[in-house]
Amino acid sequence: MKGIKVFLFIFAFVFCFMISGCSNNKEYVTVTFDSQGGSNIESQRIEKGSKISKPDDPTRDCYGFDGWYFDDEEWSFVGYVATENMTLTAKWNPFFETDKNGNELSIIKFYNRNSIEELIIPSIFNECSITSIGDSAFSGCSSLKSITIPNSVTSIGNYAFYNCSSLTSITIPDSVTSIGDNAFIGCSSLESIVVDENNKIYDSRNNCNALIETSTNTLIFGCKNTIIPNSVTSIGDKAFIGCSSLKSITIPDSVTSIGNDAFYNCSSLTSITIPDGVTSIGNDAFIGCSSITSITILNSVTSIKFGAFKDCISLESMTLSFIYSVGYLFGYEDIYKQQSKMPIATLKEIIILDGCTEIPTNAFHFCESLTSITIPNSVTSIGKCAFGSCRSLTSITIPSSVTSIEENAFYECSSLTIYCEASSKLEGWDENWSYCWKHSNGTDNCTVVWDYKGN
Repeated sequence: MKGIKVFLFIFAFVFCFMISGCSNNKEYVTVTFDSQGGSNIESQRIEKGSKISKPDDPTRDCYGFDGWYFDDEEWSFVGYVATENMTLTAKWNPFFETDKNGNELSIIKFYNRNSIEELIIPSIFNECSITSIGDSAFSGCSSLKSITIPNSVTSIGNYAFYNCSSLTSITIPDSVTSIGDNAFIGCSSLESIVVDENNKIYDSRNNCNALIETSTNTLIFGCKNTIIPNSVTSIGDKAFIGCSSLKSITIPDSVTSIGNDAFYNCSSLTSITIPDGVTSIGNDAFIGCSSITSITILNSVTSIKFGAFKDCISLESMTLSFIYSVGYLFGYEDIYKQQSKMPIATLKEIIILDGCTEIPTNAFHFCESLTSITIPNSVTSIGKCAFGSCRSLTSITIPSSVTSIEENAFYECSSLTIYCEASSKLEGWDENWSYCWKHSNGTDNCTVVWDYKGN
């Protein structure tokens, strides 16, 4: 029995020794990761012939990770095994293409246009200083929500951030001395615009959420949260273009001019008052403001350019200090050919302010929904077809100040009664001044009440 126990003990010892020996015969390799300037990745010690565990992707400012490589071939963590000590090397693609001028760089193209949400532009890149953001450099970066511009940048090019539709904030450092045309057009999600207080060229005074050219007091670019300061004298061309979230804006009395396309396609804007002080309104200033229902233009305005209110398809009420033809205001050169496309059919009320002297030819032609109009005592003349085809207009009062009315001034106003303060037709009124063609009274002329004294 004792011999059996000794045998079993020796057998167990030899078996354990054999197992231990087999275990010690395993071979291991070390895999290191060279991130090429990216974040550190820990090395792995694995059994020879086994697969490498794929680590988290490294990160590197202003570069996109493009995989791990071994001997110039991308490593497959699914299909390849490690048979020796090895180093995998990170491959990177720069986020942007640059143009070098001495020790200075200009960003001329951003590559990751649809994948990057936040970007911090470094002041130094490839041992050179980034001093410029070129024309259209970030154009169409629809995913970009936040960008940090370093103090080394002195210029931002034309259309630099065009259609960065997800961008919510922009901060202009004090180093920037030049911003190109339309740099932020199409940034429809912008909520915050801040200029460093030490910038000598631009400012965002009084936390106004706008970009202002300091020397001229011109508001260059605004957003849905902009409050125009009282010190601003001009709203620049395309200042609020495409700001579809802008619902209301107060224009202060300090403003004297509103530029071309200033509120282009501000489709949520519901009303606008042009203050007493504004003298000029540019081409297409409010084009595409499809939710505006009322506009007030006070006496100081002396110039309104072509198409200022084109495609304001919800406009119902206008208060005007002087009159252009509505075709001109709504951007139609030939109202007879384009009447079916004109939005002026929505206009129901027009108030002409005292001081206006003339209602010109075709002034309100094709305002088919117009039911109310007020003509002040300052008006002296009414042009041809001034109220042509205003079929919903049932009454109008002609003050005694009117000494001239041209032919067909009320053409196709088939339900209109004209109340004249004059006791009879004046010499300067055309023979066919009241002609309307097929009036509801059974004649071809509007019903006229003379010597009207009011209600």
